[in-house]
Amino acid sequence: QLLGPSPLGQDHSLSLALTLSVGWAAAISLSPISAMCLVTGSLCGVSSQRVAWVWNRRFVGILLALAAAAIALLHSAGQ
Repeated sequence: QLLGPSPLGQDHSLSLALTLSVGWAAAISLSPISAMCLVTGSLCGVSSQRVAWVWNRRFVGILLALAAAAIALLHSAGQ
């Protein structure tokens, strides 16, 4: 438990969990060695780097913008 006993982990556990989940999703989407990008690239006949850095770039940008807004709302609401 890296942040469990801290005030952030105790007072805003939902915000912390959502932040970690969104960070994981963004990292998997942008990593050319993730299984998702390797399989997608293989099925589409393109490199996994193209899938990760070209195809997923807009998705990750939108994901991070919307997630930041949602996490800010949850944090300000005390969740």
